[in-house]
Amino acid sequence: MPQSSGVYELDASSFQKRAKREYGTKQRIVALTLGTIRFFAIIPFLLILPSFALDTWLQFPRFAYGLINPLIGLLLFIVPGLLLAAWAIQAQFVLGRGTPVPMMPPQKLVVQGPYAHCRNPMVLGEVLYYLGVAIWMGSFSVVGLTLLLTAYFVIEI
Repeated sequence: MPQSSGVYELDASSFQKRAKREYGTKQRIVALTLGTIRFFAIIPFLLILPSFALDTWLQFPRFAYGLINPLIGLLLFIVPGLLLAAWAIQAQFVLGRGTPVPMMPPQKLVVQGPYAHCRNPMVLGEVLYYLGVAIWMGSFSVVGLTLLLTAYFVIEI
């Protein structure tokens, strides 16, 4: 497999083989469950974990304002991010008969639903979610790490 930036890429033929293969509903649900845990639990944890040390090391103040942080984080970022990501997943699952997980890609090109308005609504939903977590935590480091992760998504996806 070709290698770029230290990340293995799927070649076109293996991706096409996976896209042509029919996956059962149970298989797609398992893949979605594992992908959901990765993107909405493990990655936020990995963003938050180093933030305390980074904020201290870089001498960044916390921007914590009582209930304001959770309210802004939850209402303006986390909930819209989750809803957008869920809508994108639903579109890929139902319309594309696949998942956003690269090992079970959609069998059909999805251009309806959120994909009619945004090139990659999954990534946009994830970034909104991560920014909401950063605001909730009141951490400049989490905001910075989220922006770096966003740059990675834009470059690699």
